[in-house]
Amino acid sequence: MTPDDNNKDQLTEVIYKATVQTKCPQKLKVDYSKNTTNFLYFSSLSSNLAQLTCGMMASWISPISEKLLIDRSELNPLGVSITTVQLALLGASQSIGSFIGPLLLSKLFDIFGRKKCLTVLYFIVTISIVTLAYSTDLIIYYASLFICGVCVGGVNVGQPVYISEICEDHNRGKMSCLGFVGYPLGTVICFLIGPYLSFKYFTLLCALPIAINALCFLTIVPESPIFSVKVHDIRGAKQILRKLRDKSCKEIELEIDKIQYELQETTNSKGGCSQILTDRSSRNGLIIALGSYNLFNISGMAALTAYLQPVFNKVETSISSNICAVFVSTVQILCYIAAASGVERWGRRNILLFSVSASIIPLFIIGLYFHLKLKGYAIVESCNWIPVAGIGIFTVVNGFGTASVPVVIMNEFFTNQVKATATSIIVLVSGVVTALNLFGFPIIMESVGLGWCFWIFTSNCIVGSIFVYFFLPETKGKNLLEIQQILKQLIQKS
Repeated sequence: MTPDDNNKDQLTEVIYKATVQTKCPQKLKVDYSKNTTNFLYFSSLSSNLAQLTCGMMASWISPISEKLLIDRSELNPLGVSITTVQLALLGASQSIGSFIGPLLLSKLFDIFGRKKCLTVLYFIVTISIVTLAYSTDLIIYYASLFICGVCVGGVNVGQPVYISEICEDHNRGKMSCLGFVGYPLGTVICFLIGPYLSFKYFTLLCALPIAINALCFLTIVPESPIFSVKVHDIRGAKQILRKLRDKSCKEIELEIDKIQYELQETTNSKGGCSQILTDRSSRNGLIIALGSYNLFNISGMAALTAYLQPVFNKVETSISSNICAVFVSTVQILCYIAAASGVERWGRRNILLFSVSASIIPLFIIGLYFHLKLKGYAIVESCNWIPVAGIGIFTVVNGFGTASVPVVIMNEFFTNQVKATATSIIVLVSGVVTALNLFGFPIIMESVGLGWCFWIFTSNCIVGSIFVYFFLPETKGKNLLEIQQILKQLIQKS
C-alpha cells in the first residue's frame, strides 16, 4: 500500500525503527559463501594503479623541488630557480584542487555510475600530467596540478564507494585497505627513481599507471551491483554478481533481495545533504568519519610524505636522503598490508587508537632534535640517527592505522543514500587540511624551524587520540543497519 504524502515522513521513521530492531527478514538470513573470487580481487585491486599515480603525484614535489630550485637549464625546465612561496604553491596546487573536486563531481557518481565517472577521471588525470611533463611555464604547472587535484578529489570520492559496493560484509574491510596499497608504493617509486630521471620523463612515468587503470575500467571492470539495483537494472546487477561472486543462482537472488531491502530501508525522502543534517545517525557518522579521516593529515604524514627528502637533507646523515625516503615509503606499504590483514581481527577502533597515540613520542623526539640542532647544541652532531629512527618508527605506527583504517570507517558509516555526498564532504575537508599542511610546512620550517613543525603534529596526535578514545565506535562484524543504530545512540543530544 502506498502512503499518502501527508504521513510519508511519519511512516518512513516507523519503518526505520522497526528495521533496526528486526535487522533483516528471516528469508534473507542465510549463510553466504565467504570466499573471495579472483575477479573481485582484480576489480578491487586494479584501483591500485590509480592510487600508484596518486602516490607518485603526492610525492612529486619532493624530487622535483631540487630540480626547480637550481638555475641549470638542463635540469630545470623553467630555466630559472623558483622561490620558496612558488614552491609552496606548487606543493599545495593539487590539494586545492582536491577539495574543489568533490564539490564539482560528487553528484555525477550517482547520476552516471561509479565505473563511468572513474574511467573519465582517470583519463583526465592522464592528460593533465602529460601536459605538465611537456610544459615549460610555471602557470601551466599550477593549472595542470590543480586539474589533476580536482580529478583526484573525485577519485577519492568514487573509488572507496566503488570498492565497498562490489565487496561483501566479510571482506569489505580487507579490500578497502588493500585498495590503497598503491599509494605508498607510488611514493616508493617516486623517491627511488625521481631524482635520477629528468623532469619530463619522471612526470610522464607518473601518468602511466592511471592510464592503464582507465583502460581496465573501460574494458574489464564491471559497474557496482548496488548502483545497478538503484537504477533498477536488476538483470545487469545479477550478471555483475555472477562475475564477482562464486555463488549459486539462489544465493545471487538472495543477495539481490538483500541489496534491495537495505536500499529500501535506508531510503529517505530528503536525501543528500538534507538527510545528513537532519538524521542523527548520518550526522554523527559524518562528524566521526571527518575526524578519523583527517588524522592522516594532522598527524603530519601527508606533509612528511611530500617533503621527505628536504627533511632528511637537514639531518645531514651519512645515509642518502633518497635511501631514507625509499625506506620510509616501503615501510608504509607493509603497514597497509598489515592493516588489511588485521582490521577484521583486531577491530577498526583499536588499530586507529594505537596508531595515533603511539605517534606522539617519536614526533616529539624528532621535534626536539631539530630544535636543539637549530639552537646550535653540539650534542646533536653525534645523534643524527635519532630523526631517521624516529621517522621510521612514526611511519610504522602511524601508517598502520591512519593511512588505511579511516577509509574503512568512511565506507561503513553511511547508507547508500548519502554515501557519495558524505564522502565528498570528507574528501573536501581533507583537501583543505592537506593544502594548509603542504603550503604551511615549508614556510614554518623556514621561519621558526623544523622542530616546531613536528611539535605541532605531536599536539595534533594528542587531540586525535582523545577523539578516537571517546567518540569512535567499533564496527567490526556489524551490518549497515546495526552501525546506523550505534551512531544514532552515540551522541543522543546531537
